[in-house]
Amino acid sequence: MNFLFTDIEGSTRLWEKYGDDMAVALQQHDAILQNEIGRWGGQIIKHTGDGIFAVFPSGNPLEFALHVQRQLRAYQWGAVGELRVRYAIHAGQAQHRNGDYFGATINQTTRLLATGRGEQILLTATAARAICMPSGTFLRQLGSYRLKGLSQPLTVFELRQSDEERPTFLSRLRRLCLRSVSPGAHLVAIRHLAHSFLA
Repeated sequence: MNFLFTDIEGSTRLWEKYGDDMAVALQQHDAILQNEIGRWGGQIIKHTGDGIFAVFPSGNPLEFALHVQRQLRAYQWGAVGELRVRYAIHAGQAQHRNGDYFGATINQTTRLLATGRGEQILLTATAARAICMPSGTFLRQLGSYRLKGLSQPLTVFELRQSDEERPTFLSRLRRLCLRSVSPGAHLVAIRHLAHSFLA
């Protein structure tokens, strides 16, 4: 069984700053994920605040994550600017009880999610072996990590797309600066963007 968790990076700050606009944005975010999940053989088990927990008994969570990522990038989010979603994918066994899933595999996936940054699609070595790679993608090995609360390290990969399909530094910078209203805000936007590309 393949498991997926998602989360919006910096959602607490977005809620504090944008309030009602963030509520509208979250509704659209949920609609995009809901519309895509069935196409790729997945099922949303529950919403986790600003993300979802989903299972893919026979489908492809990597395809789901890629298609959601593209739609989120293309959508015009108004005052909120953009939603940067991170994804964590793992494969294994879990206990199914009262409509939910429990066990070490689930704990490992949530810990993996916590290590990610916005727009990263992270997966374990187990998931990398079990899931077919989408066309035009490759895996970048990030290393083995002993995550909080886990006794054994996890080997972590990031799913990457070809350069042509990834947003360029300049296109992202233009989007960020267009919604910034002061020189100071421009500087913050540039620093945030540089970190996301170079970190």
